[in-house]
Amino acid sequence: MTKIVMVTTKGEINLNLFDEEAPMTVASFLFLAKQGYYNGLKFHRVIANFMIQGGCPTGTGYHGPTKKGINSFPFQGKNISYPFADEFQSGRKFDKPGLLAMANAGKNTNGSQENVVFEALTAEDNVEFVGRMHGMNPADLKERTKFLLEKMMGTKDNKEFLNSMNA
Repeated sequence: MTKIVMVTTKGEINLNLFDEEAPMTVASFLFLAKQGYYNGLKFHRVIANFMIQGGCPTGTGYHGPTKKGINSFPFQGKNISYPFADEFQSGRKFDKPGLLAMANAGKNTNGSQENVVFEALTAEDNVEFVGRMHGMNPADLKERTKFLLEKMMGTKDNKEFLNSMNA
């Protein structure tokens, strides 16, 4: 399990990535982070009591790495093109706050967008989990996610900037 820190203007988000459950997705996420792709991007989608979503280079939610001229990433000795295939084998559910998952436009359309959920959900069956927030017990984790969400919702333009990712 790889540990990373997502540094935002409103605080740090510590994440454990599920390398074994979503190896290609984690490889893409780390590749983009090391390229500086996420630096300065906004959380373009912030929904109270649900989630934050980021990773779109235009801040609209409609684009991915190819918009910035990044067409592929290395994975197990091959170059994988964007968009890339789903990895649903984990069997995980949105059953706790703080889970990190891919955000995409449908089957096999993965790129750079990820979301972090703030509440347990029951409806999401085909979700590609990338990781989860770590370093806190479940009650503290829920409070931390609520705190981050409140700070983000309180920003002037209802968006949060992602400064950098330390992989």
